[in-house]
Amino acid sequence: MKKFIVAPLLAAVAMFVWGFIYGGAPHLVPYRTLSNISDLNATALAVEKLFPAAGTELPPSPLLGEEKMSALAKRGPSGEVHLTKESLGSGEMGKVMSGGFVYVFVIA
Repeated sequence: MKKFIVAPLLAAVAMFVWGFIYGGAPHLVPYRTLSNISDLNATALAVEKLFPAAGTELPPSPLLGEEKMSALAKRGPSGEVHLTKESLGSGEMGKVMSGGFVYVFVIA
């Protein structure tokens, strides 16, 4: 019975630590970020105008039909946008982190 708790717990700790390092240290991962505040504000306003509702958007949209989506995807650019409208305050981060740990524990 111990191995069904201890092993997943150790695996969850390892996955959580790796995720924390990977997501929390942007200079170690190949992400590009906007550091100029005016660029960041302009981008936030443009994204809010393009995607008025929270959720996941896939430009070009699969709802356009296979032929049109393929043509637009070949032309580029394409992407995946995850948008949350509400603010994530500092008090919410603890809930997000603990939820993430529970998630990786269940996976393990």
